[in-house]
Amino acid sequence: MYSAGKGTPRDLSLSYAYFKLSKVAPAKNVTEMASMLSKPELENAERLVAAWKPQPTALTLKAFAGITAAEDHLNAAKNQAF
Repeated sequence: MYSAGKGTPRDLSLSYAYFKLSKVAPAKNVTEMASMLSKPELENAERLVAAWKPQPTALTLKAFAGITAAEDHLNAAKNQAF
């Protein structure tokens, strides 16, 4: 998306950063994209990668809350001896 500029301005540095952060992008593609960047662009992209921290989405937080509620319900049921 960022490399082609479809729906967003073309940004090869950001595209490279997302490729590098991806666990499914082949190393060959990451290396190929790196070769398309100038040295300052590559340095900027590497800073983006280094600064990236995963953040839970609202859906993830809701799922965790549901799991916690289910675990609490199970623990309460176990504590009510037969």
